[in-house]
Amino acid sequence: MAEAFGIITGAAGLIDVCIRLGIYVREVRKGATTIQQELDSLLKEVSLLETISKAVKDTYIIESRNLPASPRTGPPYDTAGFVNTPPHVWKDFGRTIDHCSVIIAKLYEIVKEICGSENVLKRVHKRRSKEDDLRRCKSELVLYYGHIQILFSIISREDTRYSQKHSAKSFDDLTGQMQTIQGQISDLSQSMAATGDSDYDKKALEALRDLHASITSATEMIAPSTNNEFFSTPKSVSSIFTGRETLLYELTEAFIQTPGLFRNQLQRRFVVHGMGGSGKTQFCCKFAEDNRDRFWGVFWIDGSSEERIKKSLGEIAKLAGRHVNPNAALHWLSNIEKPWLLLIDNADDPDITLEDYFLKGKRGHILITTRNPGFRNLGNIEPRYYDFSGLQLKEASSLLLKASELPVPWESTVEDLASTITKALGHLVLAIVQAGAAIRSKLCSLQKYLDFHERSLLKLRKDKRVKLDPNYQAVWANFELGYEKLEARRDIEPRFFDALELLHVFAFFYRERLSPDVFTRAIQNAQLEIEQQEKTEVDERSSPHRRSPTMMERFQPKLGALVLTANWWTRAFEDRIRVALNELVEISLIDCNEADGTYSMHPVVHNWARKRPQMSLADQALWADMAGYVLAASILLPPLGTSTEDEQYHVSLKTHIEHVQTCREDIVSQLVTNSASLWLPSFVTSTADADRLRMYAKFSLVYAQCGQVNKAKPLLKEVAGFLNHFLGPQNKRTRDAHEALSAIYWILGKVDKALTLQRGLFAACEKHLGRDHPDTLRALHKLGVTL
Repeated sequence: MAEAFGIITGAAGLIDVCIRLGIYVREVRKGATTIQQELDSLLKEVSLLETISKAVKDTYIIESRNLPASPRTGPPYDTAGFVNTPPHVWKDFGRTIDHCSVIIAKLYEIVKEICGSENVLKRVHKRRSKEDDLRRCKSELVLYYGHIQILFSIISREDTRYSQKHSAKSFDDLTGQMQTIQGQISDLSQSMAATGDSDYDKKALEALRDLHASITSATEMIAPSTNNEFFSTPKSVSSIFTGRETLLYELTEAFIQTPGLFRNQLQRRFVVHGMGGSGKTQFCCKFAEDNRDRFWGVFWIDGSSEERIKKSLGEIAKLAGRHVNPNAALHWLSNIEKPWLLLIDNADDPDITLEDYFLKGKRGHILITTRNPGFRNLGNIEPRYYDFSGLQLKEASSLLLKASELPVPWESTVEDLASTITKALGHLVLAIVQAGAAIRSKLCSLQKYLDFHERSLLKLRKDKRVKLDPNYQAVWANFELGYEKLEARRDIEPRFFDALELLHVFAFFYRERLSPDVFTRAIQNAQLEIEQQEKTEVDERSSPHRRSPTMMERFQPKLGALVLTANWWTRAFEDRIRVALNELVEISLIDCNEADGTYSMHPVVHNWARKRPQMSLADQALWADMAGYVLAASILLPPLGTSTEDEQYHVSLKTHIEHVQTCREDIVSQLVTNSASLWLPSFVTSTADADRLRMYAKFSLVYAQCGQVNKAKPLLKEVAGFLNHFLGPQNKRTRDAHEALSAIYWILGKVDKALTLQRGLFAACEKHLGRDHPDTLRALHKLGVTL
């Protein structure tokens, strides 16, 4: 333990010797031109040592005065009570200062001996005789000075925004010092018997060993972290990411907490605010990627709704090997001592109390992207938030030319034209990327782009159905350019037609984790369900209790067939889907997440795809149903699809199902408002629509598997009611629906309703199948368990 008076006295003594040595050197150098250069160098090193010794002394006194009075801490300046700096750091300081004092005293004697004579020739001769001693003292002094400087920097960063780059540089410096000291220890150990000041050699060797241990400790304290274990961001950083380098640097300096166990902990929060398409998410992903090695874990949360926040937290809990529960994730991260970063993306809803999802305690870093200005005050690290709108002029022009893939170097006329285009686009990142995609895909040239854009923009402004924020008009106009490219070629090549169909379906899925597996499963499952239905019919015909089918059953459609209006879908293969997806990527309407092979849509693109001018309410209703049918076709009902893998897949669809259902409900509400009574029934009422009923049954299965039985109940109730009315209680599909609905009632605690359904189920089986039929016995068993 380093005592305060020992450190202060040692520093003061070192300062005094430095001052005296400095004065002496300044006096003698006036008449010793032959050794002036050596003395100038020595004077500079001594002056630096004097300055930093004063800083050490002042820092120690200031820090010790901040200690709370306590009878258990011993003397008032006992470093054991320090909360900021570990005692061993001050102990290293004390030892280093003591060793510096020995070197300075040795230097003082050498300089006196060299410069004591008035005869210049004698001085030169003396200097030569002491040259080895002088060189060694100077090199040791430089070494100790560097070490003191780094130790002082470690302490100082508690009260300053110590640069991460400086910390990395200090680590490199310490590594170099370690190699130098090891060499000096080896050389000095071998020359202990040589001619020279043996007492000084022993002290120097001891000092070097102390310094070696001290630097080893300091190296461990500031070694850069490279133990990133978790890294998950909303999307990968674009290969053409451009601009905002200064903001990235400033955020890194201000936001990231410098490593070190002795630092005061503070949960750091920062907000990136701006309009949609301004590049908020890409900026945060770039920040996370650049600083990946400084965080043990990087996680992200979809902040667009409370439901999605909880789902994202559940995914984090799964990574931790905990129960898939939001609170489990919050508790886990709150107790992680290692540095972590949490990205809360698209937190726009003012009805969400975002603070409820900030982790308890003082640990971690939270970065938030939002369009809601009310959330800007959630930042606690100055300047607390950034406001994003457009890029700087040069950044915007550079991004456009990169996105266009025009050959470099760019001529000044090309750069000027790019500047004109980006100005028309408001320098908005998303609009610029879309413009670049249009040019890259040969929809138009750089020179002709503004003409195309103006025509598209004019059509938008003339369309009275479009009620659009002026800030987004330029962006939507760009989307229309890409859409028109696909539309113009849809009859020429199937891939363009396919791309349009996929875009319409994706518009009603949720915008993240759009997987091609949904479509391939839909194709495969349709055939499996047809085969299963045929097997069921064969079993029923071979039953001794077989009865004649009712009129409704004779005309019942094959529920296993995937019926979609678009003819292309029945001919689709996986490679065809991939080609169509690639077309959408090429014009930047969707993004490919290479890490997991899924796709995503920017929120602004997603909104446009559903509400573009030519998408009437009837079209929206059609494609919302179509999206639901595709999702349903990819889900298997029991007895198929009962594996763990199937269940995991079903759970992964919940977000998409919820979005489809929300869209369908909104459309119905608008249809009712518009009093579209002539065609309203085809979208709203329960008709003999096998695909819609099957969709509801499958959606209810997913909700039940996700533990959301309250959402499963109304869907399954509608299915059961329809089947009971049209097919009768004896039909197997009706019985399956009643059995599933009774289980839902049981989970909800509505035992009476569950019993009513089970009694009816048993009665139907007994009457139409006989008392000894396996289905009758199973129904009786379930009834007995419930009773």
